[in-house]
Amino acid sequence: MKKRIIIIAITAIILISASIYAICSRTQSTTPPLNITASLVSVLSRPDHFSEKNIFTEGVLFVDDNGCVSLYLSREHMENGITKNAIYIDKDSMSSDTLDELKDLTGKYVIARGYFDAQNSGPENLYSGTLIMESFELS
Repeated sequence: MKKRIIIIAITAIILISASIYAICSRTQSTTPPLNITASLVSVLSRPDHFSEKNIFTEGVLFVDDNGCVSLYLSREHMENGITKNAIYIDKDSMSSDTLDELKDLTGKYVIARGYFDAQNSGPENLYSGTLIMESFELS
């Protein structure tokens, strides 16, 4: 009788372990990559697809007189203030030195990397999402 109970217990442990392994394996295979490279057109047209992900994207940087930072699809969109063709860049996480560097790059194409939030449309909900920028470089 004791032998039968031990065999049943060992079998149960093996089955539970196999089930846990299968669930963990499935979860790991669907994990998104750490950084997704995406054109700004893609981010603007499918913001929910990129939301809550770390992305690399490229656009025309704009910093206004109030320090509002955004990334536009093109210079024409920037010059005409078409904010729906831009993403807001959260400046709260930036140092004042970084903000000063960005001011010097207004009107230039940059590659920005950061966490994209499609639900946050920036000040007055003018933009097509917000990027919490981690780094940038001149394109």
